[in-house]
Amino acid sequence: ETWEIIGYEPVEMPCSGSFHAVSDNGIAVGEFGAEGNGKAFMVNYAEGGEIKYLAGKDGENSSAFGITADGSTIVGFHFQITEDWQFIVGACIWTDNGDTRIELPNPSEEELGFAIDYCEARWISKDGSVIGGFVQDQAHGMWLLQTWHRNAAGEYVPDATAGKYYETEMGMGKPYMKFNVDSSALSSN
Repeated sequence: ETWEIIGYEPVEMPCSGSFHAVSDNGIAVGEFGAEGNGKAFMVNYAEGGEIKYLAGKDGENSSAFGITADGSTIVGFHFQITEDWQFIVGACIWTDNGDTRIELPNPSEEELGFAIDYCEARWISKDGSVIGGFVQDQAHGMWLLQTWHRNAAGEYVPDATAGKYYETEMGMGKPYMKFNVDSSALSSN
């Protein structure tokens, strides 16, 4: 198979970038800049391969990690560091060709059984019905499985997945101490 170079957009150096996912119709998503210190972007190869940065606020970093098969929904996170070195991180989705960013709701401390520092969305099912990511346990700094599902109204609802299985204290009867969140994808169905 022969690959055609469609084009590129020059960026100021130093800069690095990476793709994290590609839709079935040729839209690639990722970030420019070092992970966690960049800007989420998309490249639609079916429409000429132009780089487009996804919606966000000034002074904020973001990263796109997953995309539905049809390219209609992109998942990722955004963050900024405040003047007093506090991290503000939020899981989100982008729709409308990357022009609209919607915050994903965090599960509550009551639902989980522990406080969290932040959430990130990393994976989305082919049809967009399920999103996977993680929460960070505030007390122990562990990254734990987090999922969201799309309800009948089309809104994403957090599932307190980690709270069902994660044990903040040893020997309290739940089956797992920690979930590993380094998987690469969700099922296609």
